[in-house]
Amino acid sequence: MNRAPLRPITDAEVDAFERDGVVCLAGVLDQDWVMRMRTALDWVLAHPSVHGADLGRAGDSGRFVYDNWLWRFSADFRALAFDSPVASLAARMMRSRCANLVFDFLLVKEPHTSTPTIWHQDQPAINLDGTQTCGIWLPLDHVTYESGAVEWVRGSHRWPLHRAVTAGDPDKHGYLKGDAGIAGGEDEGRHRPPLPDISANRDRYDIVWFETVPGDAIVSNLRIAHGAPGNATANRRRAIGYRFAGDDAVYYERKTKLVIKPPVDAGLKHGDPFPDDPRHPVFPRVWPRAERGRAHA
Repeated sequence: MNRAPLRPITDAEVDAFERDGVVCLAGVLDQDWVMRMRTALDWVLAHPSVHGADLGRAGDSGRFVYDNWLWRFSADFRALAFDSPVASLAARMMRSRCANLVFDFLLVKEPHTSTPTIWHQDQPAINLDGTQTCGIWLPLDHVTYESGAVEWVRGSHRWPLHRAVTAGDPDKHGYLKGDAGIAGGEDEGRHRPPLPDISANRDRYDIVWFETVPGDAIVSNLRIAHGAPGNATANRRRAIGYRFAGDDAVYYERKTKLVIKPPVDAGLKHGDPFPDDPRHPVFPRVWPRAERGRAHA
C-alpha cells in the first residue's frame, strides 16, 4: 500500500483548489488501500459506533449511512489516516507545513437510495477556523452523477458562512446527542443567513461534479457550497471523508447545536492552535508523519 501519492500533485492542481474551492486528484491511492478500506467500511456498517446512523428520511427508499471518528476504534481507518498518502495530500493542497486530523467519516448511499444530501457548507458545523483547512473525499466505488456524485458551486468558498444544516434527518445524527435545530449565539446559528436555494436556481451558479473511480481523491475547501443527489442506480456509493487543519487553523467553539463535537474532551480552548502531537486522542498531527509505530502507541 502506497504511503506517498502515486503521482506528483501539480502546482496547477493546487491553484485550481485555491481558485475554485474544489479539485479532483485522479489516481493518487493504490488499489490495495481501496480493497482494504472496502472491507473495513463494510465492517463498520455492521458494527457502527455511537455516532453511526441511517440518515434516510421517513418514506425514502434505500439506505443513507453516516459514521465518524472511525480512526479511534478501527485499526484500518487509523492506518489510512496515519500511513496512507491522505495527510500529505492535505498539507500539499493547503500549502501547509503540517496537517492535523480533525475527524474522519464514512458516507454510504446504497443502491436506490432516494435521500439527497442537501446543499450546505461544512465549516459552520465544525469546531475549527482558519484559511488552511480542507476536506478530502475518497470514493470506494465508481461514482457517477446518477449514483450520487457530489456537486460543488465553484467559487462559493469565498461566500460568507451560512447557517449550519445537516444531511438527512438531523435527529439521527449521534454526535448531536439528540439536539436538532439552531441554538443561536452572537455570531452563530440563527444570526447567519441560510444558503440560497441552489436547487431551484441552478442556472445562476457554476456547478461542477466529478465522475470518480476508486483511487481518486476530491479535495474541497470547507466553505464551499455542495450537495448530492440520491443514488438512482443498482450500484453502491461508498466513500470515506476527512477534515484537516493546517498551519493557521485554530480550535473554534461554535455556539450552535449542529456542530460535530469531539467525542471526548480535546483539552483545547477557543482559539488554541491544533496540537503538535501525533498521539493526541482527538486531533492528532498526521503530517509530517511520525516515526512508524509511534503515532498510535
